[in-house]
Amino acid sequence: MRKYQQGVGLLEAILASAVLGMALVAAGSYYKREAELMIKSSNAFDAIELSSQIQRYASLSKINNRTNPILKDNKAKEFKDADLKWLKLENCLTAGDVPTTGNNNDLQDQFIACDADYRKGDLSYFGSQFEFSTYVHPSNPEIQRQIKQVVSYFQYRGMERAFIGDAAGYVISEAKKKGFSAQDYRIVLIEPDRVGYFESNVISYEEFIENPSARENFLLKATKDRTLALAVSLAQTGEIAMQRDGSVAFLEDTELCWDTAAGSAKSCLSVRYDTVGNKTELDLKQIDVVSAKGLSFESDGKTKTPVVSTYETFQDGGRAKTINAIECPTGLNNRFAAVVSSFSTAGQNANFSSESAKDSQGTTQKDGSKGSHALLSGISLNWTLTNKVWDVTASIGIESGILPTSGIDSGSLLRNPKSLSFIAFQWCEN
Repeated sequence: MRKYQQGVGLLEAILASAVLGMALVAAGSYYKREAELMIKSSNAFDAIELSSQIQRYASLSKINNRTNPILKDNKAKEFKDADLKWLKLENCLTAGDVPTTGNNNDLQDQFIACDADYRKGDLSYFGSQFEFSTYVHPSNPEIQRQIKQVVSYFQYRGMERAFIGDAAGYVISEAKKKGFSAQDYRIVLIEPDRVGYFESNVISYEEFIENPSARENFLLKATKDRTLALAVSLAQTGEIAMQRDGSVAFLEDTELCWDTAAGSAKSCLSVRYDTVGNKTELDLKQIDVVSAKGLSFESDGKTKTPVVSTYETFQDGGRAKTINAIECPTGLNNRFAAVVSSFSTAGQNANFSSESAKDSQGTTQKDGSKGSHALLSGISLNWTLTNKVWDVTASIGIESGILPTSGIDSGSLLRNPKSLSFIAFQWCEN
């Protein structure tokens, strides 16, 4: 996934995509080849990306200077087709799709659907349902609410459309009973039982990560052949206000998780499969969950990853110091900063008690005289990025006359001295 909502249950969506991928590969005996497994996994992530795009576009206050009609009335339960055409290109992704209204059986909790269904392989998108909270836009009084939660519905080809409507009502009614908070983010799998009612398999992402037996039981349920539909829920955490343009803060083109230990982007959940004979089965012993603590965050209007710091020293010969750049998630750029840690030209037994006693057994010699401590006029650190390597250089202004016989440099400028240490900071930022 390369787009996600700031403040949403990101890991929940990630786990949902992984579970959806597992359900797809277990849905029939013809999903046996490794290439097909990869395709199904890709489809699952596309589903999560589409869900995120829908939430993003529906949150915008204006397009072409027109106020988003969905955000105008905080009491409206239904949307007119003319209003939903405002989301035509963005919500449905292709120019030929025309948005239409969709309802569950009791005509409440509308969701947006497209006449031309979004399909990836055996996966179809049937609609997204919005839950609003009251919000008064500071510069646009027409906007009276913001989107608090979006539930998107997907199903496998061949399943009747009516099931999705019922599933929508079921999921939302359960959500209203239990409420949503940072502790309640979850993945919900919907499937009809033998007598036509819906069962739900629910697990929070905390339990998924921390409880191996609960995770195993959930995955076994999720990969049953009769799993037919999935609901992906994206909800804000806390009171995250809209930006000045009316949109909810949204982080684009980032990988799923950031592994601070490895210093690279990682999938939050990876799953492996074993093929025995003509059956492909999930290997529950090979599930790798990356800690959610490594996710990128938003600070001062920028999306950033945690800072990585290292202690560096220049080498012999006055060469620039090279530092390998950390790997950044897609869409984020490498950032670098350095501060001086220590520097000395004095050497041993330096005496700084007075101007006349500044002699030392230093390494810089002045025309054969005994060592002198150099008076610094300034230290400058500079860095450039070339082919994923930071080249760091230092320039130090030295008292005139100290350096001519040092063999390191000429004049009163010392470059990249071995005695200079610095602390390097690296992070990723949009």
